[in-house]
Amino acid sequence: MTLAGAQIALREGDAWLAVVKDGKILAKTSDMLLSHKEFVARALGTLPKDAEVVTIGKFCGKVVAITSKTFHGVQVPASAVAQTAAQGVFR
Repeated sequence: MTLAGAQIALREGDAWLAVVKDGKILAKTSDMLLSHKEFVARALGTLPKDAEVVTIGKFCGKVVAITSKTFHGVQVPASAVAQTAAQGVFR
């Protein structure tokens, strides 16, 4: 459990699912057994317009967000806005 405002520490190779919109993480989970579709359905019901579904992880010591192929059709580095949101919540 983290305190409000405290960053979540990731270890190398850890991964979380998240939904990012307007520079804020709307929902997140470390339950990687959920499909991206099921995660969004459980957390939000439907994906808000202009939101990004991402996988956040730590690779080579850096927190990065990668887009969901399920929702965005391709798995590539997420937008700069999503990267900044991820790096604000995870360390």
